[in-house]
Amino acid sequence: MSGVSDIPAKWWQSGVGSSRVDCSICYLAFKPFGSHLYNVQILEHSSFGLRSAYRVMVNDLGAPQIHLFPMVHLAQQSFYDDVKSKLQKCETICVEGVRSRKVLRLTSSYRFAVKNPKLNLVLQSKIKSSDMSGDIINIDVDPCEFDRKWAALSFRLKVEAFFLSPLFGFYMRFFGTREKIAKAMNMDVLKSREDILWSTPQSYEMNDMILHWRDLELLKKLDNELSVSLNKKNDIAIVFGAGHMRAIIRHLCDVRGYRVGASEWMTVFDL
Repeated sequence: MSGVSDIPAKWWQSGVGSSRVDCSICYLAFKPFGSHLYNVQILEHSSFGLRSAYRVMVNDLGAPQIHLFPMVHLAQQSFYDDVKSKLQKCETICVEGVRSRKVLRLTSSYRFAVKNPKLNLVLQSKIKSSDMSGDIINIDVDPCEFDRKWAALSFRLKVEAFFLSPLFGFYMRFFGTREKIAKAMNMDVLKSREDILWSTPQSYEMNDMILHWRDLELLKKLDNELSVSLNKKNDIAIVFGAGHMRAIIRHLCDVRGYRVGASEWMTVFDL
């Protein structure tokens, strides 16, 4: 496999203590690892295009290998074909997906944007369960739980989300470019300066529901699956949105004792 730049990862000096931290919103903000923070790339934007870092996580104690697939909602067909090809070697495939009308509304922007002929991209939904040979397990949150969490949001946030998502999709339908999409999606395990500076109490409330809360739930289910597969040699794939990979990588490395065994760039789309 071709190596991913910054793997082995960069090490940054910090004052974080060496004690382990349980899964919490605080834990998702950084990964305690001795007195350092551990950072690897997830999505990379360059002058050539957008790339996703496929990784095989290994455990020296004999636990199953875990294949990480950071996914995006829009990509060129060759990216999804590459994902499907790599999934053939995995016996268990953990996927995301919340079957809720509210989620359909929140993700409507992608269905508008994909109609832009200048983008020439396809939706992630083009990957179907019939394309996968392994056992498929949805480790995302229960739809009813999601709807209850949504109901607890402030009225202003719900209105903004319901109107801004299709509005943004409408803009991308006529004015979107691959460059604009790629530039907004560059992502490492550690949050960038822009991620921190643009964070607001309102955005945190929405991200807590869409991202952080779901991260906690999927990690619990992932631990259950790893416990079941502990004495098996089957490979496990985690096919989740790139935003969730921050929490997954930290959890596997710090709590489950995994490390990066191999890595390879997959081209999401060219520029």
